[in-house]
Amino acid sequence: MLTYRLGRWQIRKYCTKTAVEEHFQSSARTGTIRIRNNNDMNRLLNAAKRHGIQELSAYAEPLGTIDRYISSPDVDHQREAMLTSVSHYVGGAFDSEIWDAEKAPGEIIREYLNWAYGSTPSSFKLLSNLASARMCYQQDRDRWAATLLRLGFVELDTCLRDQTYQTLPIILFLLSFFREQPPKARKILLNQCLELTDPRYARYHPIRQIFDQVSKMEQGDYDNKFCDSMFTQATSCFVDKLSVRLREGGDFVCAILRNTNQLLALSGSEEIEPVQHWVDPILRYNEDPKYFDSSQNVEKCIVQAVEVHGYPELLQVKAALEQRRNAAPSDQVHQMLTWHLHALEVPINRIGYRDCAMSEDKVGFIVHWRRLTENRNLPQDALDPEYLQDMLLGWRVFTKWENKEVERVEARLWEVFDILDYQLKAMHGQK
Repeated sequence: MLTYRLGRWQIRKYCTKTAVEEHFQSSARTGTIRIRNNNDMNRLLNAAKRHGIQELSAYAEPLGTIDRYISSPDVDHQREAMLTSVSHYVGGAFDSEIWDAEKAPGEIIREYLNWAYGSTPSSFKLLSNLASARMCYQQDRDRWAATLLRLGFVELDTCLRDQTYQTLPIILFLLSFFREQPPKARKILLNQCLELTDPRYARYHPIRQIFDQVSKMEQGDYDNKFCDSMFTQATSCFVDKLSVRLREGGDFVCAILRNTNQLLALSGSEEIEPVQHWVDPILRYNEDPKYFDSSQNVEKCIVQAVEVHGYPELLQVKAALEQRRNAAPSDQVHQMLTWHLHALEVPINRIGYRDCAMSEDKVGFIVHWRRLTENRNLPQDALDPEYLQDMLLGWRVFTKWENKEVERVEARLWEVFDILDYQLKAMHGQK
């Protein structure tokens, strides 16, 4: 960041005598050097003296006419403030022992695994609600989108309290989502964020400062390109700072996090970063029959298949786990593998219908999608963000294919959103 600022101000570190003299001459001609006050002017002139430049009179008059800039350019100041807050957030979480460097990789993998299995953590519930709201806006279902945003703010409250590893990246996704909304809606949403952080965080807490900085950006009317760039840099900064702190397994989980950021359009890279070369789990099992006796290895393999690869890889994982379960050396290993195989049916069907939709496999899509959405109970399942997202994705795909299922799915969705509106009113009444 220092190098960036020096570049913006056209000042170089460790200049030679010739370079300093040339810089004075050039600045005197063009008036491009930015000087904050007389103290900075004196420091600059003293530096010239130390380099042995005696004929200062040749530059004194022009230098006196150079514009004195109060501070760094505002866009740079906003970017610096955002990146500083992100850095302080990561450092503070580890220094205050909210996060543990040794346990973090395993905990992050488990968060992703729980998300895949349907036991969604608060941060991923917020993400699912935001993604569904975006989909509803794109399909001109503004009422549904508004309900999902209200649900999202319920989860944001829990998300801010839990401070999981996903909290800050998903908040940045939330702020990026703001940029797609009309100015009035952005103001309302931002005020809600500030109200949630007021009782929980002090004025100088990094998350509170991030919201304050976004509020200033709204007042300054920055363009979307700059804001998107800043959120991208902030998300990359978060993962970079996290990677420095993590112990064994940190490279894998940071690659998973970067992959998620790319899928959420919070990364500047257009290509998905390879997390790890995929090896057929059957080959791993043949090379080391005890490999899947470790729950950690099983979890890591499943998360990689779900987050980076797809349906064929998940079937490979299932086959390897079944093979090992049949030869399990103990009841404990057998029970562990049985539990994973049962839970694995959820991501297999979810990734299965996703991949079928992309390949235009209509029969495969309907088979996998129905396994997740049929025989669900309302109103209990109405608050499940994954069920809601499954229904919305099905509705969108059936609409595209002009399938006869559209009317039935849309009627079900109206029923779900009526339940959600009622439950949200009840929550608000309790408060």
